[in-house]
Amino acid sequence: MIKALKRWFTLYDFNYGRAEFYGDLAEMFERGESMLGFLEGEIVNSVKTGMKSRAAALRMMLARYQSGAEGGRLEYLLNGIVPSSDNLMLLSVERAKNKKAALLAMKSAIEQQAQMRKIALLASLLPLVVISLCGILIWTVSNLLKKLDESAPYYVRDLIWTGFNGLAKWVADVALDYGPGVLLASIVALVILVRSLPRWKGRWRLKAENLPVFSLYRDYQAGLLCSSIAMLLQAGGSLRGSIEDLSQRASPVLRWHLGRVLQSLDDEPNRAVEAFSRGVLSPYMVARASTLYRSVGKDKTFSDVLIQLGTKDGDRVISRVRVAAIVAGASVTAVFATAAVILGLASMTAVGKFSNVMQPASLMAAKADFDAAHPMGVIDPGAKPTP
Repeated sequence: MIKALKRWFTLYDFNYGRAEFYGDLAEMFERGESMLGFLEGEIVNSVKTGMKSRAAALRMMLARYQSGAEGGRLEYLLNGIVPSSDNLMLLSVERAKNKKAALLAMKSAIEQQAQMRKIALLASLLPLVVISLCGILIWTVSNLLKKLDESAPYYVRDLIWTGFNGLAKWVADVALDYGPGVLLASIVALVILVRSLPRWKGRWRLKAENLPVFSLYRDYQAGLLCSSIAMLLQAGGSLRGSIEDLSQRASPVLRWHLGRVLQSLDDEPNRAVEAFSRGVLSPYMVARASTLYRSVGKDKTFSDVLIQLGTKDGDRVISRVRVAAIVAGASVTAVFATAAVILGLASMTAVGKFSNVMQPASLMAAKADFDAAHPMGVIDPGAKPTP
């Protein structure tokens, strides 16, 4: 475990910028340079420039290459060094006749995927930060309103908690009485949600993907799928073969979606757009695919549409993921943010109202009005019992 963590930290910088490395590999094939010369030269350059992570990764590759195992295949050289999600694309590079073009396509796919991962990560972290800050504000102001209520004479409390202040008092009471339970329930719900995103499948999953968080995950996975499948198709793979290859390494829910696509292609081979509209792509991406499919020439296929979606339309795909991330973040934080805004405003309005009713003249008038409205008298609910 410790060894694995140490290895991960050692290779982190290299993997973060590995798209640049694939571009360098493409240039190596263009120059006709040997793999041995490339690795040795890049190690020297990495040491000179202080790129320790890249140097460590290159040394691992060089040791494997010099061992002579697996014929120096790229997939073997990089296995365990780069993320496992690269393995399938590396296999496609091995199969491709034009390795330079395949590596450049892989570089583009990884850069696009990195952008989408960054968007998804920010979409996950920002709500957590906002909810934490809102939680602190809610708890602080709720206790403030409670102390105001306790310090006010019983006969003026109804004057303070009217209208908007009354709503704020109700929110504060709920927060103080049920806050810990709501927090625990929210954490449990979040854990269940996160675990269900890559696993839950079935008819109800299709309905759930219209909801903000699930739609973000769908658009994110669809973006990764398009960039990966475009790379496989550019390397010469068939549409069906590429889908089957991706299915082997996909999450359970994506594997289920791809299985439905394959089944639909078996039933109606000429209706590829409809096959991909069964949940694996968002309605927006399906509409875009349909537009592209209508405009391609007679010598083009749906594979060409997917290649364009995963390459030339990369900015469109990223834009849709960004929109889905904003909607998901807003929906997750809406309840907490609304409560925080209500209480934040009440911290000013309630204090102002409290100051007004606590003036001597106001207290006397309020006491007289209260006594007139309750001729039988009322026991102060805040009074301490006498011994």
